Amino acid sequence: MHAVSNLHVDVLGHPTRDIGRSNKDSAYLSEWLPLIDLMKQKGTAYELNFAHFASLSEVPDFDKALITQAALRGVPFFLGLDFHNASEFGLKTSGSVITPENADQAFSAHTEKVHLQFLLKLMRVIRLLESLGITPAQVVNSSDIRFKEWLATRISA
Repeated sequence: MHAVSNLHVDVLGHPTRDIGRSNKDSAYLSEWLPLIDLMKQKGTAYELNFAHFASLSEVPDFDKALITQAALRGVPFFLGLDFHNASEFGLKTSGSVITPENADQAFSAHTEKVHLQFLLKLMRVIRLLESLGITPAQVVNSSDIRFKEWLATRISA
């Protein structure tokens, strides 16, 4: 609640990532609704992170229910890569960590593989959004124009 109330927070990054699967039941959902309502009130976006949704079958029902509730309440969504590790996109570097020193080499050597992995991850997230009835109009970074319009509301708030 404090993060969403902070004027400098525009996006709440993958909010359910650190919750154990045993805590993700339908009764627990009601505890999240005040946060979702505050996100709507403040215009804070809910990040849907590519790494968190490796496949549709792996998305917990709790996450689907929470995302659906956020959508029904008019919370904006933000697609995020959460790109920390080269292996997430099939890249091999020393230690599998992309650094400023090895980024050019890592990406140029595997351009097609990186693009394919990115597109596959994007398609999974789009399928999830479609299955939950979420449209591009609800995703603040689904277009450059939409992002700029949303950002203008954040700056003027």
